[in-house]
Amino acid sequence: MGMRGLLLGSVARQVNAMAIHPAATVTTILHYSSLLPRDLTVDLERRRLIRHELLNRHNFLFRIIVSILTCFW
Repeated sequence: MGMRGLLLGSVARQVNAMAIHPAATVTTILHYSSLLPRDLTVDLERRRLIRHELLNRHNFLFRIIVSILTCFW
């Protein structure tokens, strides 16, 4: 029962982020997965779209998505 509550909260936060700021959420996932280029102009542009608050201790689904993307690409 405990794991279900943790994951359900994480899913709710991820869906909320995708509904409110879809571009920023996808950019944040790609940034933490190291899948975006490291060009300086792109870095300056991305700083507005990267939401560091998505990577907190309790957002397990976000961390799982980032880990999977990091492993496969």
